[in-house]
Amino acid sequence: MGCMMLDALVGGTELLSAQEHELAFADQARIVKSLAVDLGQDTGPIIDMLARRGFDAALDMMATGAAHSPRTPVVARTTDPLPSRSFH
Repeated sequence: MGCMMLDALVGGTELLSAQEHELAFADQARIVKSLAVDLGQDTGPIIDMLARRGFDAALDMMATGAAHSPRTPVVARTTDPLPSRSFH
């Protein structure tokens, strides 16, 4: 009986681990999809890359696509982020 309980415990631990991995993948997919939409990129290939090679590869793919995309918005930076105000 004790051996069966140990097997059940191991199975339960594996199930919890699988559920945690699934939730982590869902969170990463949401993040990647949101970023791809913001950059004007097709989400399908990026989600596929996430599933096949992982989060870093998906981000690399987006960065490469964003660097070569003419639709990517360019954000201009000023040297002074806040306008100076004079209080006289």
